[in-house]
Order: sequence, then structure tokens, then C-alpha cells
Amino acid sequence: MNDGGARSIQAVATDPSVYEEIVGPARAPGQMQALSSPGRALAALLDLPWLTEDQKPWDAFAAAFALPWPGSVLLFRSATDSNYLLDTTLTKPATIGETTADFFAGPVWRWDEVNALKIVIYDGSSLSSMDDLSVLGGANAIAVQNDGGEWEVLQFATATLTGPGEWTLTRLLRGQGGTEGAMRSPIAAGARVVLLDSALVQLGLSQAEYALPFNYLYGPQGKPISDPAYQSLSLQFQGIGLRPLSPAQLNMMYSDTGDLLLSWSRRDRDPSSDSWDQVEIPLSESAESYDVEILDGSSNVIRTFSGVSSPSLTYTASQIAADFPSGLPSPFRFTVYQLSSTSGRGVGRTASIAFS
Repeated sequence: MNDGGARSIQAVATDPSVYEEIVGPARAPGQMQALSSPGRALAALLDLPWLTEDQKPWDAFAAAFALPWPGSVLLFRSATDSNYLLDTTLTKPATIGETTADFFAGPVWRWDEVNALKIVIYDGSSLSSMDDLSVLGGANAIAVQNDGGEWEVLQFATATLTGPGEWTLTRLLRGQGGTEGAMRSPIAAGARVVLLDSALVQLGLSQAEYALPFNYLYGPQGKPISDPAYQSLSLQFQGIGLRPLSPAQLNMMYSDTGDLLLSWSRRDRDPSSDSWDQVEIPLSESAESYDVEILDGSSNVIRTFSGVSSPSLTYTASQIAADFPSGLPSPFRFTVYQLSSTSGRGVGRTASIAFS
């Protein structure tokens, strides 16, 4: 269009349909996949006691955590530094964290109302309080690793959120499953903690392999073991679930002849021994047998009774006179170990009894 003394116009005819909306079949909007590259996982291998009937008592447990969770964490095992074979697949992220304050030893076989276990959970998982009956039935079990690498199994009735991912656990049951020997005072802040739930999986160790040293590699599913995401460690387990528990209720009594009658009660590592309905608890060992050590005032062993076949022993007056010419020290101390044909001495318990 040109404007001047006269207006001139040039036009081109078109089909009006080219300006109409083109209608086609509806399509769902495209969805972009979330792109994430799983990094290194945090794994914990735990040598734990025999906790439930369906477990292998000799085998250790594995747990892992990663954020984001890669779907599965694979654990490979080898007796050398090559030829790794898949041992275990961890399909659930475990609840793993660490202590944020020193944790002190406490009483066993009753509620610990004094100590508090303060922890942080790495992924911010939620913990919950439970009633006493549920805890006594096995709920809210957690393992704490001491500076020597041993795991104390304990339970908590009360869980209080104190900060992002931070919890204070109170009303505790300590040294569960015969792990009272793993209580150290104190366990420093930074100690590993693992919630004992279905995320833990036992390794594939046979009973002939449980005490052998192995190398382990673990990392996210979908990557080769040569990938930097895979990490290695070397461990040799002790088969804690095969180790006899320490005896309980150690006592002594003088007889009319001047002999000392030493006595104790047997405990058993079989989880079914916790039932209160039994007249006699199971015997998981091939035979009932004990070692008893007599200690002097400096806790030195001065006499050992080996292979005692019942939960009592007579320490005769003549033996006392030979061991303690100046008379028995007060307190008088002796240690009892239950014996296993598989793992030898179990956890010992020492009595310290003062004369009134």
C-alpha cells in the first residue's frame, strides 16, 4: 500500500483455511526423567548375637545407606583381592547414624533410667516411642559400636526429636542378646549406630567360613566394581551368635566344713530361652560345661577349675588354705565362663562378694 496524491494497493488472494486452527489428536505432555547419579554408599557390617530363630547364629549382618538410594547396594566378597563374587544384595536403605554425645555404661536386665543415647540419623528418618510391652517383645532395637569394634544391642522406649535428624533415646534396655560385654564407659561421640530392622541382611557366610578373613567390595547397583563408587574393606568376624552368654546370679555360701559352695545360673544364646514359660531353658551347646577361675585380691588367677559339668562348684577348705594361707580376701572374687565345643570360652562374669 502506497500513499501519495493517489493510493495504490497490491493484494494477493489466499485461502482463508490456512489461518484456521489445526485440530489433531490429543497428546500427553512429555515427562522428563529425573537424572541422578548415585554416589558412594555408607555400609556397616555387624557381628551380632543370635537375635531371632530364623537367623543363622554364626553369620554377620550388612546394612547400607545412600542418598539418593540407588535401588540396591551390592556387596561382593573374595578371599583375595580379585575374583570377587556377589555375596549380598541390599534392597532397602538402613537407618544409620552416629552418637552426638558420650554414651556411658548402664545396668543390665532392668530399665536404664539414667543414661540417654543421643544420635543423629543421616537421612532424617523418623523414630518412634513404644510402650514397655512392645519393647520387651523386641521393638526399637538399635546397635551401637564401641571403639573396639564390638556392637552393643540395646532397646529404647522413648524417642524424642531434638533437632533436624537428631534424637534422644531414653528408657533403655542395655546389653541385649548377651552384648553387655560390649558396653564401654564412655563410648565417645561419633560412634556408629544402626537401627535393627528389616533393612539388615545376613551375609552368605557358611558355618565353615564365618571366622575366616575376607575382602569386601560394596557399591550401587548398575555400576562395575571398578567404578570409584565402590569401596573396599577387610573383616574377620567372630561368630558372636555362636558364643555362649555369661552366666548370671553368681553366689557363694559357706558349708559347715569350711568349704565354699560357688553357684550360678546358666544362660543360653538361643532366642527361645527368653520365654518365661519354660522349666528349663534350651542348651545350645553339645554339653553343659564351665571354667571357673579363683582370683586373688589383685584380680590375678590363682586357681582354675576346668570342665565343671553343673552350675555349681565346691571350693574345698584345703584348696582355700593352699591358695590363701592368710585367709580369703574380702571381697572374694571368682569368674565363670560357659564353654562351647565350637567357639571355646564364652563371655565371663565375675562375682565380687564381700564378707559381712
